[in-house]
Amino acid sequence: MGVTEKLAQFMVDTSYGDFPEKTLSYAKRLALSSLGTTLWASAWPASKIVSKLVREMGGTPEAGVVGAGFKTSAVNAALANGTIGHAAEWESSSFPDGGSAMALFPVVFALGEKLRLSGRDVLQGTIVGHEVQSRIGLACAPFSRERGYLNLSLFGSLGAAAAAAKLLGLDVERSRMALGIAASHTGGYSRQASTMTHYLETGLSCSEGLMAAMLAKEGFTADKDILEDADYPGFGTHIAGEGRYDTEKVLKDLGNPFRIEAIAMKGHPCCNFQHRILDGTLQLINEHNISCDEVERVEAEVSPSTPQFVDRPDPAGGEEARFSIYHGVAAALLERRIGASTFTDEKALDPVFREAGRKLKLVVHPEWERGVFTGVNIVTIKLKDGREFSTTVEKPKGDPGVPFTTEELIARFEGCAEGILAGEQVNRAIELILDLENLKDVSELMEILTCA
Repeated sequence: MGVTEKLAQFMVDTSYGDFPEKTLSYAKRLALSSLGTTLWASAWPASKIVSKLVREMGGTPEAGVVGAGFKTSAVNAALANGTIGHAAEWESSSFPDGGSAMALFPVVFALGEKLRLSGRDVLQGTIVGHEVQSRIGLACAPFSRERGYLNLSLFGSLGAAAAAAKLLGLDVERSRMALGIAASHTGGYSRQASTMTHYLETGLSCSEGLMAAMLAKEGFTADKDILEDADYPGFGTHIAGEGRYDTEKVLKDLGNPFRIEAIAMKGHPCCNFQHRILDGTLQLINEHNISCDEVERVEAEVSPSTPQFVDRPDPAGGEEARFSIYHGVAAALLERRIGASTFTDEKALDPVFREAGRKLKLVVHPEWERGVFTGVNIVTIKLKDGREFSTTVEKPKGDPGVPFTTEELIARFEGCAEGILAGEQVNRAIELILDLENLKDVSELMEILTCA
């Protein structure tokens, strides 16, 4: 039995009863975070563009587009909601594989609404889907990122296919086909970061993964052993490179524990490479009551990966500001907080923010390990009066080792829904998400989030 077949067997055999309570609880909190930030992002330019296109595409009204007030086909809804969810730049991902919940929730809720499935079904598909995308990602890491791929969308298509296959009740053979079909619809490039296409890549992984499982259900065929090498290189070797794909990592400790518990929830709506630096800056200015005017310089010691993603001193607007560590540090110094109102066009172009951002100096350590959240970041604030304060940050807020409380995530959801949902709708949505295992039909929740 090969890797693909064993993984498909795991997809079929794993049931709701296999999930520990802490795994289910964490999955619900992930849903609370992801659905709230998707709702908030529905007003962003990229979200409005993709929603307009999907509306024009038409389709059987099976599933809602979050915040857009209309329904479309489940595949189109997955495309739109996957794009909108990532447009928040507030997604939740596990490392070093780079698998994200944002490749899963748009799929399981769209298909759940189409088929009128329960919250238990949605949780089951989410946990199984992430296990698949995460394990394949681990087998290809860190080489996929080194080759310029965006892991979130690259492995997200396979995770989306696995989640949908689970919800559709596919057997082992058709689950193998779903993975095979999805493997031919993977992609995404790190260099697209700070553009709208960065978000669209996630939407495409959601829609392509869902379509792969739906095709497999009808008997559509693919290479059923796509995750191993035969006459030609398989998926992993193609992505990671010859001799770098470690198939043992796909199956080792599969579901023990479930990798969904390794997902980190972003603390700020911006690129992951900003987070530890922003956490350290906020910690120092709040602990020592430092004002922006007192600061001579902020030094951030980083790995070689950081400048590649966030070294943008003069962002052209709010979208690019979320990939500008200079803007993020400026906001921390000027406003002492990072939140939903930080990364706007107005603030990105504000001369006051730009001047504050120039206080930052990146100190790159070429000998440090590359990657997201490898090693540490060291933040030092030097004041004009000669005093210095420094802190070392290993884990950002939202990492499983430094988790958000349910109360903090409720507050986030409420903030994201402000001005979009009525108060009673907000409360009902939160209630349904946190009691997802007892929800008989997820359509009630999606009706609220669609704002229909």
